[in-house]
Amino acid sequence: LIQQEIGNLNEKASEEILRVEQKFNKLRRPHFEKRNDLLKDIPNFWLTSLTNHPIIAPMIESDEDEDCLHYMVDLDVEEFDDIKSGFRLKLRFLDNPYIANEHIVKEFQILSSEDVASGSTPIEYKDTPEGAALKQVVEESISQYRRSRRPGQKHQSFFGWLAQSCESGS
Repeated sequence: LIQQEIGNLNEKASEEILRVEQKFNKLRRPHFEKRNDLLKDIPNFWLTSLTNHPIIAPMIESDEDEDCLHYMVDLDVEEFDDIKSGFRLKLRFLDNPYIANEHIVKEFQILSSEDVASGSTPIEYKDTPEGAALKQVVEESISQYRRSRRPGQKHQSFFGWLAQSCESGS
């Protein structure tokens, strides 16, 4: 009985923490937008940031991945209204010879404590040599990833990961 009461209090505390987190996420939003405006003036900011990120850097393995990222001007993380249910990454590109998309959105839905599903905006490759080369890199990356015996152990190219939708359990 006492343990059940403690569990009920812990659940109420978790709900209250989430409400506070949601409140402050909304308060932070204008500051993130101001920061994003400043970052737009720094050449190749997102390419530099991603190529120096310990998890993402190994995914930027092809010249096409890296070259396409030169045209990325914004990355935004937007949590769902119910922050326990997931979030989306919004990437913005300008004047990109590889893809026609100005925006690519990758969404992660938390299905349970062990299951996550993801989906993304289909990449629209331009009818250019660059677009064809990136499309080939992405298709090969997805194919290799699917054939891998341990998908969690094999990394994909950045745009292969971005294009890939999945449902996974731990």
